[in-house]
Amino acid sequence: MRRHSGRLKIRIARFPHRYKLAAWLTGKVPNPYARLPRVAFPDEEVLMMRAALIRSGFAVVREPGECERLGAASY
Repeated sequence: MRRHSGRLKIRIARFPHRYKLAAWLTGKVPNPYARLPRVAFPDEEVLMMRAALIRSGFAVVREPGECERLGAASY
């Protein structure tokens, strides 16, 4: 995710990771990490996705504090 002309530019290559993150934010899966490579999610991206899910009418079960400093999975 990079800034481009003041807007966030999201790379499509990380779609599977974002899909899993959205499932975690809505309480569908117990952890936000996809399979290898276990990439760390930037706080800005996680909070942006959380806000987008809320605006889209999804019931988000994770508080903002839970969405920060997720890091990479250690398993």
